[in-house]
Amino acid sequence: MPEEYGLYVFLNPYRAGLLPAKILWPHWYAPHPEALGFIGQLNPDGTPPREWIADRIPEGLAVGE
Repeated sequence: MPEEYGLYVFLNPYRAGLLPAKILWPHWYAPHPEALGFIGQLNPDGTPPREWIADRIPEGLAVGE
């Protein structure tokens, strides 16, 4: 369960349109990143893959709405 919560919290500002996918969220902190498997699947700069964000935005809803 920590994996799902961690991923949800990490992606939340990207999905809400508060951050573009190419910018690393400066306030993200994981005290035990080794416990979160998705960390190893991030882009080399620490940002999420675009498809992680795009796949979860309902069709017809613009980012930031």
